[in-house]
Amino acid sequence: MKKKAAVFLLALMMMAPFAGLAASFSLEGLSIQELSALRQEADARIRLMQLADAEGYLDIADGEALARTPEACLQEKVRLIGDILRVEERAEGFRYFLSLRENPGRIFLVDYAIKEDQPLLLAGDEVVVHGVFEGLMPFSGEDPLVSGAPVVAARLVAPRVAEAALLAAPPYAATKADPAPLGVTARYDGSYWSGYAAFEMEMLHALRGAAALSWAQELTKYNVTPLKTQEYLLIWIRVKAQSAPGGKAEISEGDFNFVSASGREYLPHYLLNATEPLGNLYEGGEQRALIACIIDKGDQPLVVYQPRSESPLWFDPNSRHVTDLSGQAFSAIPLNASAPEVVRMKALLAEMGFLKKLDTGDKFTSGLSSALKEYQRAMGLDPSGKADEISQRLLLSGAYPPGL
Repeated sequence: MKKKAAVFLLALMMMAPFAGLAASFSLEGLSIQELSALRQEADARIRLMQLADAEGYLDIADGEALARTPEACLQEKVRLIGDILRVEERAEGFRYFLSLRENPGRIFLVDYAIKEDQPLLLAGDEVVVHGVFEGLMPFSGEDPLVSGAPVVAARLVAPRVAEAALLAAPPYAATKADPAPLGVTARYDGSYWSGYAAFEMEMLHALRGAAALSWAQELTKYNVTPLKTQEYLLIWIRVKAQSAPGGKAEISEGDFNFVSASGREYLPHYLLNATEPLGNLYEGGEQRALIACIIDKGDQPLVVYQPRSESPLWFDPNSRHVTDLSGQAFSAIPLNASAPEVVRMKALLAEMGFLKKLDTGDKFTSGLSSALKEYQRAMGLDPSGKADEISQRLLLSGAYPPGL
């Protein structure tokens, strides 16, 4: 009994900041019915409690807590996802009638003044809303969609982009006909050409154009500037020695060839002062390395490891495998804040050509915000430049904009 009481008291303490309970709240003198009512209220508030994002917005889930205990939730910052059923024009903007994704029968009224350059959303559109809960409409009974409906004053209403589907038929064969894209691990089982050493390889990131040139010349000013008809292609790879029969697994940049889309082999190119050279490994050893080539501008070459062997590995550095991150939560990253996700965001935006200069810092800078804005525009999102949940999930999954 004491254990149950302790658990209940803990629940009340968790509930207190939301329901305004006094810190000195006492259970003494309460009847069984009163305790039961308090327990039901505590359960309802605990179901609502979720971690707010970096801007303080709480996901309302099925919306029942706001509809049934509106006084406890007034002026809370909320986030909701749903389908627009109806749109009404008002003097100060528009009112969207929103059917919640997790509870289609629950209708929210969303009042919103459309921002400049933002398209009008229509019935059938799936949207994400960030706003403030203002209470319930009167129970008039005149319009069943309006009577008693929860009302949100929206600060942002943006189209919800569906999670990108995984690319077809993984795992990839890593053959010329089915090369492994960025983000996919391939295995080389060993041959005469590798000293019978077996490797696990993954092309992590690719960089080309202005961002690649900037990176190369930051290593040293003596790295050449390509002709106007050429550009750098830099590729970061992860290599792990699965076996090394001779004690040491020998591997070098010369084991990789860059092959143009027309089938022509590019001349090898080695960066001066490279900080991540590819070197020999002992069994179980792993490294991240950088290989480079100067290619024809706009070409989409493949990369082949051990082209003379019977089963060479082929990689496509021009496309990326999309990872399913639909089950992962992301918190918004404020401008000038640091976050581990920022490093990968920068690498991906540079890879896609939206970021012209790559650095490895974890600070969300104004330059990164501008690049993110271009990505959002290309993906059909609200081009806010903010690292919100939707933008992070799409970008970090490796979803390229259509036609890129």
